[in-house]
Amino acid sequence: MKEVRTLSLKIPNEEECIQLLKDCKVPKDVITHSLKVCEVAEIIALKCNADLDLVKAGALLHDIGRSKTHNLMHAALGAEILTDHHLPQKIIDIVRKHTGAGFTNDEVLELNLPPADYMPSTLEEKIVCHADNLVAGTYFMTSKEKITKELSKGHDVTAKRIQAMHNELSSLCGIDLDTLMKK
Repeated sequence: MKEVRTLSLKIPNEEECIQLLKDCKVPKDVITHSLKVCEVAEIIALKCNADLDLVKAGALLHDIGRSKTHNLMHAALGAEILTDHHLPQKIIDIVRKHTGAGFTNDEVLELNLPPADYMPSTLEEKIVCHADNLVAGTYFMTSKEKITKELSKGHDVTAKRIQAMHNELSSLCGIDLDTLMKK
């Protein structure tokens, strides 16, 4: 039987998150991406008074499922990995809901994902989801660049959701996030 290293039900710090990613054999480029997403998420979280520890842990762990697959299922698998490691439900939810700008129940069925809620609803879920949308590899892209990219793929609904999430978070921060990231 495989030994599973477990963390307590507290929110893990950066060092614990990185160690968990390494223990799960997450590729180095994915860890580097996660660090950049964390950097962007932290800037947003500080500006809109979100739970910083939760945002940082969620951002660092959001792609842990990429240790098993790089397809859309990585979010569900990541949530499963974190459940097996007994992490807090708030982090598990961030990981499961971080893809695109979320999925409705009908989309979950259509995409053949395990039944669950995949739509970001808390401030922290939205911050990590949007920060991930704004980071391609380790490159920061503006919301306009991301939306244009989604539209070019024919993902009109996702583009609309990303724009809505961007507008909501920008409003909560009191500054357009694209401008905030340039500071």
